[in-house]
Order: sequence, then C-alpha cells, then structure tokens
Amino acid sequence: MRNKKPLYIIIGLLCIVVLIFIVLRYKSKPQFAFVNNTVIMNEYLGMIDSKKEYEKKAKIWQNNIDTLTYAVQQAIQEYEVKTVSGTAKEKQLAQELIGTKKQQMIHYQKAIQQKAQQEELQISQKPIEEINRFIKEYGKNNNYKIIFGANNSGNIVYADETMDITKEVLDGLNKNYKK
Repeated sequence: MRNKKPLYIIIGLLCIVVLIFIVLRYKSKPQFAFVNNTVIMNEYLGMIDSKKEYEKKAKIWQNNIDTLTYAVQQAIQEYEVKTVSGTAKEKQLAQELIGTKKQQMIHYQKAIQQKAQQEELQISQKPIEEINRFIKEYGKNNNYKIIFGANNSGNIVYADETMDITKEVLDGLNKNYKK
C-alpha cells in the first residue's frame, strides 16, 4: 500500500492556493467605484460630436437671426429716407413694414430659442444614454456593486483614488464610439 499522506498534502495545498486566489481576487478589487461625470461628459467623443452638431445648427440659426436683424435695419433706414422726402402714405407703409419685420424677427427668435433648447436636450440625450448603458455593463462585467457619479459640486467629497474608474470607463466608451 502506498502512503496517501503526500496525496492529501497536495490536495490540501491546492485547496489553500484556490482559497487564497479567491480571497485575493475579491479582496483586491473594491465593490464600489466612482466616475467623474464632468470628465466623462467633457471627454467622451460621442458627447463632443453631439456638441459640435448642436453648434453647427446654432450657427445656422444665428445667421438667420442676423439676416432678419439686417432686414429690419434696412427697413428703418429706408423709413428714415422716406420721412424726409416721402408722402404720408409712403411713410405709413414704411412704418408698417418695419413693424412687420420686427414682429417676424421677435417670433423667429422665440421659436429658435425653444427649438434650440429642445435640440440641445435631444442631442445630448443619446450620448448620456450610451454612457449610462456602458457604465452599467462595465459594472456588471467587473463585479461592482455600486458605481457612483462624482462631479465638481462635491457629491463625493473624498474617495480613495483606487476607486476612481473614470479613465477605464472613458477609454471603453471612446473605443466603442470609434467602432
């Protein structure tokens, strides 16, 4: 009969190694982490592209407002010329034209302001949803129980730097976005 003692020792050592591995794996990584929302929002390529898209539209809207403003200014100049040499009827028509142009400009500005607010919400909503979806998957895949969002307002006043996963999340988001 062979001595079973070495076999028990080997099995015992393997069990100890496995237990140490399990303990180190779960002890070395915290179950809580945080991301800096400000960094994510400012450096995520999807958000940067969305902001650029919004800025292009805002520039077009501003050009239209500038055109209407110029038209009103032109009408006022024409009115001033007609008040010097024009008839009463011409003066009245010029005043009506100026009033109409001013009203058009005011209505257009209000409509553009409302559209700009809606557009800004819509454009930023998609990247925010992408960020949230990615962080949720990242948390699940990396066995986090909670991932907090930190910002410059101080909602997380202090956290150990080892709990900051902002860079990993941002790198993953940008990698996915580039695809």
